[in-house]
Amino acid sequence: MKNQETHLPVELLNLATIAAQMMEDIEYIYDHALQQQVRETNKTKIHIPAQIQKSEGSWHSRIVSMIRSTPILRRAFATRDRAAASSSSELPIPQNGELFVIATRNKDLHAEIQFCLAIHIAITNKQPIIIFSARDSFIQFTRKLVGLMADIPSDVGIYDGSLNTIELKRVRFALTELMTANVYLYPIPMFGLDEVCNAPRRLHKKIDSVGLVLVDAVQFLTDNQRNCIDVLTSLIELKVLADELKVPVIALYQLDPTVGNHSATLTRYELGEVEAMNGLTDGLMLLSGTRESLIFAPPKILNAKPVA
Repeated sequence: MKNQETHLPVELLNLATIAAQMMEDIEYIYDHALQQQVRETNKTKIHIPAQIQKSEGSWHSRIVSMIRSTPILRRAFATRDRAAASSSSELPIPQNGELFVIATRNKDLHAEIQFCLAIHIAITNKQPIIIFSARDSFIQFTRKLVGLMADIPSDVGIYDGSLNTIELKRVRFALTELMTANVYLYPIPMFGLDEVCNAPRRLHKKIDSVGLVLVDAVQFLTDNQRNCIDVLTSLIELKVLADELKVPVIALYQLDPTVGNHSATLTRYELGEVEAMNGLTDGLMLLSGTRESLIFAPPKILNAKPVA
């Protein structure tokens, strides 16, 4: 009798575990340098003053600026009290059970949105966030997130021993923040619709509260045979998930990055997709710009011709 092969479900990984391991690695790598530094400075204490934590240009300032300068992010994740006082002309806050789609053409901006929401939901608001990232493994995602939080330039390696004293303090502080947060990441940057829907259900039974489910590259979700699923089918299932768990869900839609026009300009195919998605979601946003200056823009039609 042949043994039946069983496939255990892949569980979401709390990045606090990776942050703790990174902290151990950092301590080991910089141990000798720090010991020498302590001897020379008569046991200088590792302390992060407020001006370092929230200095101009730090991750905290940039993220707060990004939230405040982007209408949909500001409206979507403002506090309930601020929302109650907001203008009725603004978009409603995504309530539990609502599904939003954020579309952008710029790949870098697409990735930045993930880190921004992870920091804002899990670090600032202390709520669990579930992320399905199609771009990075859990280790790559964690390192990039820590680098952003610690305001470390992308060309500076955290593990190569080149951090100066101030940078090392910021990395330690960022890791400490992440170790006390609840950022849950699907550990494989390849996932299907079933995993996207079932993994949050399993986690929700354990922690009973989720601040946001964030799904990257919604148009590339697959079925059990790894065949691409129609984006509208995926959105229907994500809406069911949002309703069932009573949590907000955001799906990121990658517009064609080879189109050289403005990020909020749509091809005919994209226009058809957007029109269909608009009828299935509670909110649809097209974002363009950079991390420092995001713009919420209505769609334009690329190379559109009048219909006779």
